[in-house]
Amino acid sequence: MKVVVWVPGRARPRALEAAERVYAERLALVKVDVVAYRVEKVRSGAEDQARTQEGAAFLKSVRADDFLVVCDERGLRIKTADVVNVLGLARGGSERLSGRGRLIFAIGGAYGFSETVRARADEVWSLSGLVMAGGVARVVLLEALYRGAMVLEGHPYHNE
Repeated sequence: MKVVVWVPGRARPRALEAAERVYAERLALVKVDVVAYRVEKVRSGAEDQARTQEGAAFLKSVRADDFLVVCDERGLRIKTADVVNVLGLARGGSERLSGRGRLIFAIGGAYGFSETVRARADEVWSLSGLVMAGGVARVVLLEALYRGAMVLEGHPYHNE
């Protein structure tokens, strides 16, 4: 099963781009693609409209057979074991993910995902109880996925 991470536009703050690149390159070695999607420009006072438009555009790229994991602070707080589990299911062709084309992990734009996107998600994960800058959330997710992949590989990167 193809594993893809969708992130909005460019990392902000830009100082985090180097860290994002490091984890994206590492993930490419274990066949995880990181793809940036287009975000809407937001005028002050039009955040809901931008979230709705961005969500509609985002969902056009999601296929019916995709297993979508949306990262949102209102989601289920996850642990490394949860990441390892879902990556392992994707690798092993589990019944839970059978018939699915891609496993997609997605981070929303500056104002998060619309309720329509959250409703389409198969799972909604919280990376933290904190609201984070988009660039920070990206690095956290990418590192967690890399860590999960290393656990599955039996690599000593993870100490627990």
